[in-house]
Amino acid sequence: MSNELRNQFRSTRRLVSTSDHTFTSGEQLALLHRSAVAGQRSVEFVDGDRSFVDFSRCSYTGLGNDPRLLEGAHRSLNEMGSLHWPVARTRLEPRPLRELEERLSAVFGARVITYSSVSLASASVLPVLASGVLFGDTPPLVLVDERAHASLQALKPTLADETEVRTVRHEDWDSIEQQCQERQTLYVCDGVWSMGGGVDIGHLRGLQERWGLALYVDDAHGVSIRGGRGEGYARTLLGSKPAATTFVVTSLSKGFGASGAALLVFGEREEQLLRRFSLASAFSHPLNAAALGAALASAEIHLSDELRGVQARLQQRIRAFDQRISTRWRGDGLPIRRIDTTSIEMSLSVASALLAAGLFVSPVFFPTVPKKEPGLRVCLSAAHDAPDIDKLADGLLACGIPPGAEWHNAPVLPTEGPLPNARLIRSAGTWDIFDWSQAQQAEARLISTASLVSEKNELANSDGGVKPKRDPRITAADRIGQATLGNIARRKPFVATKLESGQYRLIDGNATFQALTLCEWSGEVPTVVANA
Repeated sequence: MSNELRNQFRSTRRLVSTSDHTFTSGEQLALLHRSAVAGQRSVEFVDGDRSFVDFSRCSYTGLGNDPRLLEGAHRSLNEMGSLHWPVARTRLEPRPLRELEERLSAVFGARVITYSSVSLASASVLPVLASGVLFGDTPPLVLVDERAHASLQALKPTLADETEVRTVRHEDWDSIEQQCQERQTLYVCDGVWSMGGGVDIGHLRGLQERWGLALYVDDAHGVSIRGGRGEGYARTLLGSKPAATTFVVTSLSKGFGASGAALLVFGEREEQLLRRFSLASAFSHPLNAAALGAALASAEIHLSDELRGVQARLQQRIRAFDQRISTRWRGDGLPIRRIDTTSIEMSLSVASALLAAGLFVSPVFFPTVPKKEPGLRVCLSAAHDAPDIDKLADGLLACGIPPGAEWHNAPVLPTEGPLPNARLIRSAGTWDIFDWSQAQQAEARLISTASLVSEKNELANSDGGVKPKRDPRITAADRIGQATLGNIARRKPFVATKLESGQYRLIDGNATFQALTLCEWSGEVPTVVANA
């Protein structure tokens, strides 16, 4: 193969050379590749006799240790008489599998096809979508979000054999919309991003309505935590009747508590072709008996009123953590919290200190996250007790991680001029501004999207340039957020300009997003006082 054709989408050699030494350091600190015996929310390492509170597993609801799921697994094994059916699903499948898919259809409000893992589901389904057989035999342009899960990124070379594949900046809606206008487009992304935050489903639905955008959403981390039946983050926000060109893959592990994956399909022909031609259907990849039984038991819980109580406990734990520790996703109601650090060494050091305090938290570094964004990932669960959350917060604060609610008593920003470390964070209909500079670890709240002027009113461009056309349903605050969220290093900073009134005008510095708002910074917590 010529050099020109190599590494168009990935370079495993470069990945290994960049990260191998970090794995060595993590292993030397006993932070990686540990063998353990797990309890509900604790782990005990095989080579020790101490129990650690676990914040690394993604069992957000705690159902993974529910006795009913274990009983269901045993019962299914006994009834089926074998662990696995080694036969292609296009030929033969066990009866409980069809029963499970019918129950999951009731849970998710969709046609459901199961797979043995989310990664296998994506590897089976995306090549079919990329071929164009579901788009009038015209292969779509495939746009893969740069922050999409690694299992999706790894498929780009395969998809490129079917159609054109491009990587797009994280939630770069202007670029995505422009490319949608060129031809039929398929956007590939996560629902709940694996390092925190959720994709703007409302914006994606708008692109579907205007340009017929097709969606493939990996919502493995969103299952069970939202919706009356635990439909998940993405499925809940997609509405009652998603377009037939919408495909959501979600986990039957993580919040669901069992094993495997469920593909949600919203058209009869789409389901038929995927059952016939997705890779896993043609080989021996049905869920095994134990996974089937556990998933059936979990589905029953999801179809009952019990799940609402589990979701409420999870929200209590999330709020408790957010009150103690500030993160970029604070207030979004999702169970993943990313702790930013200044270096890989700091990530490992903090994780090691927490381990010494009896807390197991995952350090994250390239290739799990971009090279310049090391940190720690905290996975919160309904199974955590309140003292577990306090112990973790105490440990993080002892390591110098910025606090949460108490931060309001710190000196407030801004000084006039650029705010290079400012972040805008979505919080259930509002936006919080955080300054992450070492000198001004203060926060400013709140900017309400309901209070801000919509861009359908003629917002002035502070640089005198031509204001591009915008969707009138999107507020100025949304535009500021899209200019910063997930792309901090690549965007220009906010600029604060002090007015004669003593108020400040906050302007996003990116030329594409000249949205304005007035904030008053005279007290510890500024409030919006006028529309721009």
